[in-house]
Amino acid sequence: MEYFKGKDFEAGKLELSDMYTIANENGELALKRGKQKLFESRVNQFI
Repeated sequence: MEYFKGKDFEAGKLELSDMYTIANENGELALKRGKQKLFESRVNQFI
């Protein structure tokens, strides 16, 4: 798995398409609690 690639992306070493590939390979993270679900729904409203 490709963890901690955000810093490489910020440094310009990876493109958005690379991040998309990494996300697809690793799949969706399981929700840990209701607050996380609420936070994600709020964030998705602005995306």
